[in-house]
Amino acid sequence: HAAALKACVDRLPEQSRTVLRMVIGLCRKVAKGVAVTKMTAENLGIVWGPNILRPKVETIDIMLENNLACGAVQT
Repeated sequence: HAAALKACVDRLPEQSRTVLRMVIGLCRKVAKGVAVTKMTAENLGIVWGPNILRPKVETIDIMLENNLACGAVQT
């Protein structure tokens, strides 16, 4: 899965990759303070996954599959 995710990220425009790096950096900082923030990698994936990996068109079926997006972000 990691290779497929990297391939997707590599196809992003440079600005989008920069923003993604910044968001990931923020998530790492928040996760390091888990004792205070209570934001584990899983919690951060639940919050950020659906927003980072949002499809162009959302249907009810796609929304129900958002757990896959959350799982990808958690790893």
